[in-house]
Amino acid sequence: MSNMTMTEKNSAAMTKNGLDFGETDALKHALALLSVKELDNIFDIPTETDRRRQFEAPLEYISTLQQFSDRIPPYGIVYRGRPPFMNEEILSTLREEANKYRPDAWPLKSDDRSQYLYRPDTPLGNSCAEELAAGDQVHSFVEQFAGKVVHSFVTNYIYYDEAGQCSKPHVDNAFTAVTVMVAIDHHSENGNLASSSVAYWPGRDRFDYQLKPGEISIFFGVATLHGRTPICHGEKATSLLISFRPY
Repeated sequence: MSNMTMTEKNSAAMTKNGLDFGETDALKHALALLSVKELDNIFDIPTETDRRRQFEAPLEYISTLQQFSDRIPPYGIVYRGRPPFMNEEILSTLREEANKYRPDAWPLKSDDRSQYLYRPDTPLGNSCAEELAAGDQVHSFVEQFAGKVVHSFVTNYIYYDEAGQCSKPHVDNAFTAVTVMVAIDHHSENGNLASSSVAYWPGRDRFDYQLKPGEISIFFGVATLHGRTPICHGEKATSLLISFRPY
């Protein structure tokens, strides 16, 4: 291994059971689709015994498919809370930056306006989001809980600000295997925070959680079915997603 390039090391670390990098990713997405089609009302785990078994069987493969599966706890979440580096100044700057970029955000998919995103890509990489993503503080903090990772340099602001917008259950690609989700804002005109992040795990009920502004979640999205339930009228949620991949 000492004579391998970083690319070769990353590729080798992402193979298992005789599958190469691309085959592993394709199989994982196919398995996720099998589980998703069994969900009721997009997000609800079926109650019927046979359908629940059909829902969970693909998840069992997904959760063990990666070479680094021994690092992944139930629901794939290794940390939730407010990290030491997230002070009020950084949070305020992220909120201002997210608001500035919102008019230029685009739908995640051209035919699906369930969420909008904006990827900061400044000439000097000096937006607050880019600096935070590339900094040693976030990198070292992620490694405390997720093990050795490298930067994927995929950083997106995600916006949910129209009733019904959501993130349907899915798994992430191998390049963005580990996600740091930073809660920038979550509020409602009537105080009803209906939308939650959700994660699924074989043999367990759906896990719902909400992050307060400034809190983060670090999770292995590549090996865990996850999403966000719909926001209600008058509710808005904004997050920053920073991606890494294990090696």
